[in-house]
Amino acid sequence: MAKIKPKALLAQSKQKKSPTQIGVTRIITYIVLGALAVSSVYYAYQYWQNKGPAAAVAAEGVIGDNGYQSIPVCEHGQPKYGH
Repeated sequence: MAKIKPKALLAQSKQKKSPTQIGVTRIITYIVLGALAVSSVYYAYQYWQNKGPAAAVAAEGVIGDNGYQSIPVCEHGQPKYGH
């Protein structure tokens, strides 16, 4: 490690530090990421709102009143699957 002379170190410490500049690319990146986060939350909300009571009524035909999934049956009484 290189040694810094005391006078140079003193001069370096007395320099005024300017605030860090925020670049245009950083601002655009944060705006895009924020818009992506907000839109994903919005579309997830819309998805779950549309999956409300109508989806529950549609699923009621697949799952019977007892909570077990019913097996589709052919006309002759045999199950459709797994002959």
